[in-house]
Amino acid sequence: MTELDLCQVRIRSRRREVNGIVSLQLEPCEGEHLPAFSAGAHIDLLLPSGTIRQYSLCSDPEQHSSYRIAVLLDPQSRGGSREVHSLAVGQELSIGKPRNHFPLADNHDSAVLVAGGIGVTPMLAMAQTLHRQSVPFTFHYLTRSRSSTAFRKELRSSAFSDHVHLRHDDQQGVADSAGLAELIGEPREDRHLYVCGPQPLIGATVEAAQATRWSDEFIHFEHFKAPNDPVDGDPVTLRLERSGKTVEVPGDCTLAKALANEGINVPVACEQGICGTCVVSVLDGTPDHRDTFLREEERKEGKRMALCCSRSLTPSLTLDL
Repeated sequence: MTELDLCQVRIRSRRREVNGIVSLQLEPCEGEHLPAFSAGAHIDLLLPSGTIRQYSLCSDPEQHSSYRIAVLLDPQSRGGSREVHSLAVGQELSIGKPRNHFPLADNHDSAVLVAGGIGVTPMLAMAQTLHRQSVPFTFHYLTRSRSSTAFRKELRSSAFSDHVHLRHDDQQGVADSAGLAELIGEPREDRHLYVCGPQPLIGATVEAAQATRWSDEFIHFEHFKAPNDPVDGDPVTLRLERSGKTVEVPGDCTLAKALANEGINVPVACEQGICGTCVVSVLDGTPDHRDTFLREEERKEGKRMALCCSRSLTPSLTLDL
């Protein structure tokens, strides 16, 4: 487990937003305020079982008396979302201070927000910030049905409701590349695109944007899950430079778990390559990057890798451990 900069919170309220999604309002156990955060930020939530998961903050960044998160009960949950759904009002938890890997750009002339399902959570904070800054924006929220649209009433009654456009699969069909290209529109100078949601939506939206000549520097996205299986690969030998140890990793075991089995505890949080907690330096060998945390240029350099999910393209890797 990683050394997190923790603070203590209490669940002030718990609300079922729609079937399968619950939101929690978290207040500080001591003092009146929680640490400030910016739109797009997330927190590490330390659950009673010891599991650590990351959840986007969907409350107003200008309001520091509490945080709000919303969590989808994942049918393939490894335990995190099920445990969150069992939490009760009044329960005390530890959280990490906010971190932001999905921030709003500094230079906005206008913005387009595209959210799918639970990917709406960081977009709520973004929309509030853009509205407060008087930046023109369009907010497209895609869900399976009207009944599965979390925060629908809140969005409809918000100060920026005229910017919000809801689209439901059961009424309008799945958004294909042509439909997504029409939604996001043509690129313009200092116009930024933000996408969050299921991997297929992110991929299709980015592809549609690139096809209509959006520059990559104006396309921003955040994953909730790593797109690749961390235990689908060949065995690899890990050579640890500082300790002098060698660890053999079978194909059905993650690099981080193999190290932990040998008593080498690398900090791990999300276990999906999203948060960057387990990133280490690579001294030799070629990583097979399966995370969504590292930037594309870092992937090409091959000098850093996420041990919780990535593997190796070479028979061995030498790590700075």
